[in-house]
Amino acid sequence: MSRGLSMKRSVITLGVLLCFVSGCKRKPELADERPHRIWGQACRGLRCSIILEEKEWSKDKPMVVDIAVENVSASEVDLEVSSSFQLSGKKFYWAPVDILAKSKTPPINSRSTISLQKGARLSAKMDISKLGWDHPFSSVWPVREFSSFVPAAQYRLTLDLEVLDGAYPEHVVSNIIEVAITE
Repeated sequence: MSRGLSMKRSVITLGVLLCFVSGCKRKPELADERPHRIWGQACRGLRCSIILEEKEWSKDKPMVVDIAVENVSASEVDLEVSSSFQLSGKKFYWAPVDILAKSKTPPINSRSTISLQKGARLSAKMDISKLGWDHPFSSVWPVREFSSFVPAAQYRLTLDLEVLDGAYPEHVVSNIIEVAITE
């Protein structure tokens, strides 16, 4: 075997070994580039994540949120929840939502049951400008239109799944996303 061929094989072997050790991270192709999903803290076997298509929203356009709820426990999860989006800034606003029905504001004090097998994920996209909004400490169920009630400003958006199956409510809260709402 020639010395040049032996050296070439050594370089290739070293390259393969370095690639294996470093995890061989390739830049994804453009068709596969999507926003990286960040998860909130897991609770009762569930974790939740939201992604925004746009981080600056105009009140006259749809405000689409991509939702994912994942079972990270070692078994099936079957939990009764009350879900809501929350905007926090100088003032606070909330909008109850049924992420399973993917519909407008649900009936007063409604609950839904999230049932997921081990490792399963629930996904949905919602236009949250179509939900009813109000202040979180209001004595009425939120029915106000987003565009006329929530003022233009900087906010932090989260999705809260209040788990109602135990003696005390627990919360599965999504990641926090900064969003600018404009007129």
